[in-house]
Amino acid sequence: MGRALQIENVLWAGWDPSATEPPRIAYTTARSVSLPPGWEALNDLWLLPLPAEGEQAAPIRIVESAPATFGWWGGNYAWAPGGDRIAYAFADEIGIITIPSADPTNGAFPAPIRSVLHDFTAYETGADWAWLPNLAWSADGRYLSYTAYSIENERFDLWLVDTTTTNAVQLAENVGIWAAA
Repeated sequence: MGRALQIENVLWAGWDPSATEPPRIAYTTARSVSLPPGWEALNDLWLLPLPAEGEQAAPIRIVESAPATFGWWGGNYAWAPGGDRIAYAFADEIGIITIPSADPTNGAFPAPIRSVLHDFTAYETGADWAWLPNLAWSADGRYLSYTAYSIENERFDLWLVDTTTTNAVQLAENVGIWAAA
């Protein structure tokens, strides 16, 4: 049976694959606007340990707002298998946000570390939507695959980045705008 968490305007949400007691989600929010597409992403990031039955949800904002090209659309996100990082994709870059641990003395979270892994030219759709790269982690959490737009070749390619060294290699050329690994 589901229950309301008292959070609104969620644009993306995902389960932390490593948190079980209590389970935890991360999510981003948007505000409603009258212009297409009907929302404006806040590009924030929240953590929410799911409360026990009868307890109030207590979300923790770890990213106030992140600047992004076509930021009104929002981003794509993917938890790393270990639950210590979240990959993000905006229209012109992919990167990682390292999830901080709460300070045991006061329960406060320090600022997360945001690392850009690859940047590229944003794809201009000329419409009321923005193209965003798709993301996928390797099972060990070391590698991240993503799609990237190449303005020089006017195509979408599939890339793989080693998140420990930030070395990236192109896996396949011209995989298409909606490709995902």
